[in-house]
Amino acid sequence: DFSQGSLKTTGAPLDVAISGDGFFTVRTPQGDYYSRNGHFRLTPAGTLINEQGVQVLGDGGEITIPAGTGSLVIAEDGRIFGDGDLIGQIGMVMVDDLTKLEKFGGNMYRAKEGAQVEEVEAPGFMAQGFLETPNVDVVYEMVNMIEAQRQFEAYQKVMQSADSVDREAITKVGRNR
Repeated sequence: DFSQGSLKTTGAPLDVAISGDGFFTVRTPQGDYYSRNGHFRLTPAGTLINEQGVQVLGDGGEITIPAGTGSLVIAEDGRIFGDGDLIGQIGMVMVDDLTKLEKFGGNMYRAKEGAQVEEVEAPGFMAQGFLETPNVDVVYEMVNMIEAQRQFEAYQKVMQSADSVDREAITKVGRNR
């Protein structure tokens, strides 16, 4: 389910949420993947990485924030400014067909085996100091879980009744001989 979750304020300068369609592109040892998780941090060398420790890609590849950079501002289009100077730009892409993606783990997605994914410019925007929350409706899912539990209990009673009937039939057949 790729629908938009609500945005939660964190105030952290490296937290970036995507509002609308789009993905960040991240580089792992296995290749480039897509993610909507914008909880970023910096390595000691100043490289922008995500929670899993993989590089966040920008328009020109990896993004490096120079040491000693003061205030960071991330614009809605992903441009990163440090002390008023342009440092780089976080890339945001949209995948032409979401059915071609498969979950990889760690809030990352990759193209399915043999699928060609076309990246186009995303119509969404980035919000600095925010993170996207899960798009799960807790009340709806709780109701579904209760329904599933009740169905399980009903099936369990049916199986117990069938077992009881079988046991009784075996016992009566055994007595008549």
